[in-house]
Amino acid sequence: MPEIKDFFVVCRPTKISELGDICFQANVRELLRLGKGGLEPSDIHGIYDDFHQAQDIARDLLGLKSEPEDDDD
Repeated sequence: MPEIKDFFVVCRPTKISELGDICFQANVRELLRLGKGGLEPSDIHGIYDDFHQAQDIARDLLGLKSEPEDDDD
């Protein structure tokens, strides 16, 4: 069974949130530390294993347009 090491957390934004505030990479230990620092489960919109998916969702929550993907064709 594969081990999950790092994942991407998307938090619910506030009126002053920026992308880096609500979308970040973490692991279980870091997430537990953030919980001790005041992060509530209700603050978390979702946890994802794909960076681009997490970033797209965070951009949607902030009302930002998604960046176009690079087309290397």
